[in-house]
Amino acid sequence: MFRVPSAKASDVLTVSSFSLAGPGGVAIPVRILVPTNAKPGSVSSAIEDARLYSGVAFMLPTQPLPAGTYTATFSGARNGVAVSKTWSFTAF
Repeated sequence: MFRVPSAKASDVLTVSSFSLAGPGGVAIPVRILVPTNAKPGSVSSAIEDARLYSGVAFMLPTQPLPAGTYTATFSGARNGVAVSKTWSFTAF
């Protein structure tokens, strides 16, 4: 999940890319979920989910993750201002 602080319900977090790389840099297939107000400005593969709050985007692997270290990379915009973040985590 990626979340940016949203001061107002009208804030919009759009997704340009949201990817997951596994051990050795191998791309992991994912689904991207965005709230209804973010769908128009997000990548075409993003799935609209009306239950999500503004300022939230989910990236879900399509298969269980084997043990290893993974790197998630987000690129998008909050109300038109660029936002990017990369982080790593370990699955056990």
